[in-house]
Amino acid sequence: MGKFIMKMEQKYGKYALNNLPLLLVVCSGIGYFLSMTLPGVVEYLYLNPYLVLKGQIWRLFTWVLVPDGSFGSGLYGMLMMLLVLYCYYMLGCNLQFAMGKFRFNLYIFSGLLFTVIGSFVLYAVASVQYAEVIEYLGEKGAGDIFT
Repeated sequence: MGKFIMKMEQKYGKYALNNLPLLLVVCSGIGYFLSMTLPGVVEYLYLNPYLVLKGQIWRLFTWVLVPDGSFGSGLYGMLMMLLVLYCYYMLGCNLQFAMGKFRFNLYIFSGLLFTVIGSFVLYAVASVQYAEVIEYLGEKGAGDIFT
């Protein structure tokens, strides 16, 4: 596996993003700002395979913006979010330095890809397992189950 990654790095290493930790922190910050200013908008950012299959393709990418909801609002929540984003940035920079730019990019983007794949696998298993419940609830209820 190491040789395969080394070959990929030689071939595609020039396409790796330079400051990916900063990009991730900015995405989380934008999501937190949206959740504070327009709380209803965050509902349209969640990764929901049922709604993706109904045509809401943007959900494959925008779920990265959804912030952790445990901080709350107000000054305390904002300070905690800034502290968490700072820690994310510092940890991300250290990981990128230790792993290398290409391997860190591969690690992050493969994690994002496998999260999307895993959500669709879980949706497929759940829709087979609970087909009667989904049929009973109808289209609106089935969308809420997988949110």
